[in-house]
Amino acid sequence: MLQALKLVVSGRVQQVSYRLFAVQEASSRGIVGYVCNLANGSVEVVAQGDSGALSMFYDRLRNGPKLARVDGVTVTAIPIDRERVIFRMLMEETGRKNGTTSTVNS
Repeated sequence: MLQALKLVVSGRVQQVSYRLFAVQEASSRGIVGYVCNLANGSVEVVAQGDSGALSMFYDRLRNGPKLARVDGVTVTAIPIDRERVIFRMLMEETGRKNGTTSTVNS
């Protein structure tokens, strides 16, 4: 079943390649959406895909890359957006608001 989630990951998740990790994990599972740093030091992930793939993705995000320390993950169900076709890394939180994105292909 197709689902869409917004996840906010807190802890030591910036400056530890967390966004790149999220892109690689999402791409390997066929998940679309984006990941970006938030001004408060957290990372926001919007992920859309098969519920089984999202469950595995969530488990990986909870652990994060080697240098990260994940203290918590807040999950919110959001509406499905069928226009999402890839998983993107947004360079800055403000980039999400003005449409500026950077895509990393794995």
